[in-house]
Amino acid sequence: MSTATAAEIETTPSSEWMNGAHAAQRIVTAQVFAGQTPEQIEGKWAEANAVYDAATATDAQRDWHAGAMHTAGELIQTYRTARAADAAGVTPRQPAPGLRPG
Repeated sequence: MSTATAAEIETTPSSEWMNGAHAAQRIVTAQVFAGQTPEQIEGKWAEANAVYDAATATDAQRDWHAGAMHTAGELIQTYRTARAADAAGVTPRQPAPGLRPG
């Protein structure tokens, strides 16, 4: 078994969609830890989306925006579901470390 050298390893830069998704993950996580409700977070994202103009955006900007909005929506829904479960007294079997404000 041989080990590849750095020159032999093919790397691919992350796509703009993934960059947007990663940014959304960082932002939504910070909003959760700051104590914002899912509704407050959703409102902030709606405000940001209201000023976005797909007609003037480049392809890369549209891809970044699509990744960010998709991921933010998924995370907000997950947060909403987790809060509803907490309110109902449902305890997850294996909570993901670092995903709940504490």
